[in-house]
Amino acid sequence: MTTAVAVALYNGARFLETQLDSLRLQSRTPDRVVLCDDGSTDGTADLVAAYIAKHGLGETWELSRNPENLGYIRNFYRAISLCGTDLIFLSDQDDVWKSDKIEKMTAVMEANPHISLLSCRYGIIDAAGEEQHSLVEGSANEDGGLEPVTVQTIMTAYRWPGMLMCLRKEFFDGVISAIADSPVPHDLMFAACAADRDSFYEYHYLGAYHRRHDNNVAKEEHRIFKLLDLQRKLTDIARTRKHWTDLLHESTPIGESSRRIIAERLALHEKREKALRDRSLSQILRLYREDKGVLLRKLSLVCDVWLVCFGKYKNN
Repeated sequence: MTTAVAVALYNGARFLETQLDSLRLQSRTPDRVVLCDDGSTDGTADLVAAYIAKHGLGETWELSRNPENLGYIRNFYRAISLCGTDLIFLSDQDDVWKSDKIEKMTAVMEANPHISLLSCRYGIIDAAGEEQHSLVEGSANEDGGLEPVTVQTIMTAYRWPGMLMCLRKEFFDGVISAIADSPVPHDLMFAACAADRDSFYEYHYLGAYHRRHDNNVAKEEHRIFKLLDLQRKLTDIARTRKHWTDLLHESTPIGESSRRIIAERLALHEKREKALRDRSLSQILRLYREDKGVLLRKLSLVCDVWLVCFGKYKNN
């Protein structure tokens, strides 16, 4: 099977060369690497052009400069659409891949034609490249197993960023016309559509390291004192609720069962947000008791109780 890496670029010069090295030095060389720059102003595109020339990659690596800023979601869709290979790996500009990531994930896809979307697992590094540990992500099991990912699992705790994903071209071709203009992040959209078809799997293999720094698009933070900030949590809940509301748009190619699960999670989210805003411990406990662990995690309960009792909110 032919393989390609789709890289979405925007003002990523600071960490980009390390990631380009990890792509170039893969044990299974990708047939293509497509890098789409979305109007960077920090020299990102020029850095990539110089890198391609320096390493003689002109025959297989392609740099495309968008004539106008598309935003990161549409920029990824454009990069994917230019790949034209059987399998397409998604890459951010500031992470680092293990040298056997393409080799191992391609082997899984070749052996399992029913999988349309495959995600590996990841570790965390800081801006200096030092490995970090997180209470949120937990340890990454590397037993090589395959685990189906359902829509319900996605709604409970989303843990599959796009930089871990490998998708089949026919899957992308089958959904892109319906999702091209959606504001839902590309990785969440791919995950929901593939899970709806019972064709999304997680590979128990740590294939990449996600770099946490001030300029991450998702503004993620693994330090527990940040996660236990009430104002931040309410902002996160509102953003997530919007994504899931947008997923329920009539054009999204998912079935009624998936839509019902998403709607149920949205209803719980609204109750959770109200309980946190009211700082009502009784509402929180009742909400989790009624859910019985179906869509709300035990870890979330611990965090919510702490937030209600001690979390900072606005000026308090």
